[in-house]
Amino acid sequence: MDVKPKACFCVAKVAEICAVIAGAGKAAKAVYHPTDDNLAHAGLYGVQAEDAEIMALLADETWAEFLTKVDADSLPLSDCPMSQEVS
Repeated sequence: MDVKPKACFCVAKVAEICAVIAGAGKAAKAVYHPTDDNLAHAGLYGVQAEDAEIMALLADETWAEFLTKVDADSLPLSDCPMSQEVS
């Protein structure tokens, strides 16, 4: 996986992300967006990075695993399936 040096990679379950966002009264959609080096990649649409309340909820409730570039680059991506909640 090609994670940029200053980036942080998060592992989360799409169903949990969408439930937290819906619980905050917002609508979001996860769209299957595979990349060459991560076939399980999905994009999250409908949430603005400036929405501090949603970002705090996601950080506290769904993004349980944060990986550095080195850790993310060593993930066994062949074991990453596409979530059923992703369209």
